[in-house]
Amino acid sequence: MTMPYETQSAWRWSPLLNMSMTGSKASFTGGTTRTVARLALSAFALLAFPVLAQRVSPASWTLTPSVSQAPPGGAFTAELRLKLAEPWHMYSLTTPKPGPTGGPTTTTIRLAENPAVAKWTVYYPAPARKFDPNFNIDTETYDKEQVFVFRIELAKGVKPGPLELTAEARYQLCTEKECLPPKKVSASAGLQVVAGA
Repeated sequence: MTMPYETQSAWRWSPLLNMSMTGSKASFTGGTTRTVARLALSAFALLAFPVLAQRVSPASWTLTPSVSQAPPGGAFTAELRLKLAEPWHMYSLTTPKPGPTGGPTTTTIRLAENPAVAKWTVYYPAPARKFDPNFNIDTETYDKEQVFVFRIELAKGVKPGPLELTAEARYQLCTEKECLPPKKVSASAGLQVVAGA
C-alpha cells in the first residue's frame, strides 16, 4: 500500500519528524533538539502568560457576624469589611448615576437571598466627595479601610442548625490615572441558629 504523496512529503521535509527508526528506538537528527526546545519554551510561555497577566485585586472583603449564635426571629449585625490597597478607591453606594458622557459604576452591597433571613438593612459610612479626573465629574468614594454594617433579622420559623450568610458586592476601583472593570465579589460567614439563644 502506498501512502499519499502529502503524507510522504510531510515526513520527508519536517524537521520535527526527521528521524530514523531502529526496532522500537527512534533517534532524532539535525536541528530537532533546538526545535523541540523552542516548542517547549513556547508552550510554557503560552501557559504561563495568563497567570503572569492576572493582577492581584487591590480589594479584600470579609464578613463577620456580631454573634456566633442567634435564635429564630432574632436580630443581630454583621460587618462587611473592605480593605483597599493605596492608591485605589471605590465608588460609593450613593455615587450619582453616570451622565451622558459616562461615569463610574455605583457600588451595590446586598445580602444574598436566604430563606432563613426575614429582612436586612445595610448601613454605610459617609463617602468623600471630590472631583474625579477619570470621569471629569464630582464623585463619592471610599479608600483604605471601610466597614459596612448589616442589620439582619432571622425568620421566626428558621430551624436550628448552622446558617451561612453571604454578602455580595458589585463595585469599580480606580486610581487617579486608571480604572479597573466593574467586579462582583462575595464574602460569607457562618453562625448557629439555636432555639432560645
